[in-house]
Amino acid sequence: MRWLIEARLPPEPEFSADEQTVTTKYVVLGWDDLVKQRMAAPLPQRLARAMTAFFGALWDGSIPNMLRQAWIPVVATLYPFLFVLIYLFTAMGTTITVTWVASTWLGVSWVWTAPLGVLTGWVLLNLAEVVDERTFALYLVDLYSLVRDLSRDRAPEIETRIDEFAARIVEASRARLYDEILVVGHSGGGQLAASALARALREEPDVGRQGANVGLLTLGQFITAQMQLPDGARQRAEYKSVAQSPNLVWIDVSALSDAVCYGLCDPLAEPGGALPSTERRAGPKVISAAFKDTMAPESFAAIRGNHFRRHFQYLYVFEKPRAFDYFRITAGPISLAARFRDVKTNHRAPPTAAELDGTARTNDSAAAV
Repeated sequence: MRWLIEARLPPEPEFSADEQTVTTKYVVLGWDDLVKQRMAAPLPQRLARAMTAFFGALWDGSIPNMLRQAWIPVVATLYPFLFVLIYLFTAMGTTITVTWVASTWLGVSWVWTAPLGVLTGWVLLNLAEVVDERTFALYLVDLYSLVRDLSRDRAPEIETRIDEFAARIVEASRARLYDEILVVGHSGGGQLAASALARALREEPDVGRQGANVGLLTLGQFITAQMQLPDGARQRAEYKSVAQSPNLVWIDVSALSDAVCYGLCDPLAEPGGALPSTERRAGPKVISAAFKDTMAPESFAAIRGNHFRRHFQYLYVFEKPRAFDYFRITAGPISLAARFRDVKTNHRAPPTAAELDGTARTNDSAAAV
């Protein structure tokens, strides 16, 4: 729900390479309040948005397009809509049953029993919000509908927030105080992070070219899904402009065992074809988080059956970290570009332009977890 701009101050020069002191300034740019606003809407409005998003995705071909990329995250996408349908059909069934029982067994006219049935169904439907504290279905539906509205230019509040994020990136770049500006987006925040960086580059072409190095780190991305929507040409153009920039680096980290994201899928894949590798000067370089190999066996077993917890593992400590280690990346002395320079993109995704030139040499072998 949040992504970070992390601007690094240069290490103290008197320390050796192994004893560097790195000062990292964290600026947390949140958009969870916008989702909460949608969650605060009346239940009928939330359910109407859910059904509109669901049947709209079926009608415009988005779901078949997503299935062509990967079927597991599509199940995660449809899961909340399934629960919403269960909520609705349960309430409707209860309404019909109460009306029928009261009129048939008690002999009361349906004119009186129908309102009783509707009231009972309405009370039961509102109890769905209590159940949702464990299923997160309504929360996810609100999030998905917001992303869909964004692709259709119907989310001005998100657009305004992205512009604010972009302004912060430009401000940090113009300050000329930092060695590196690292933009991090987790889950749906990856889309906003990429768009914000694209707008920052549009406003200030010197971002990443003069002053601080600039890196984009997306974790457990959902960008692949948005690329499949027939609308959202502007967002797709923004993602591609980041990938084509020669002045920054884009690292995308995911895992096949994270069923909530598009694990090891190309973030720039779309039904009409992906961005050519020769134009991927910044990336994205797709890297596996390899949960099974980078976590202790007992730690991995503890989150095996919890999809939501596993989706946040990128932000937790790894007992056996490889190139990807969130805390070493965000608080260590090595820049994002330097850390992943010799790591090759996963074989499931297209190579970057630098890899075609032979710059990257080491394969990201942990591809199955």
